[in-house]
Amino acid sequence: VKIPAGVDTGDRIRLAGKGEAGMQGAPPGDLYVQVAVRPHNIFTREGENLHVDAGYHVVGMKAVDAPDISK
Repeated sequence: VKIPAGVDTGDRIRLAGKGEAGMQGAPPGDLYVQVAVRPHNIFTREGENLHVDAGYHVVGMKAVDAPDISK
């Protein structure tokens, strides 16, 4: 199942034709997946936005590595 960006706890994802077979040869119904999002130890969520408190203080202009969602 591909989970689209922006889904939140309580959202449902519809998989058309992936449910149980219908009665008397009818086509399969739809399957609904109920989403439950677990808390993350680095990122917090406000609506559709992700936030991270990286604890960096900027002094001058120097590049630093910050956490990103893909790691």
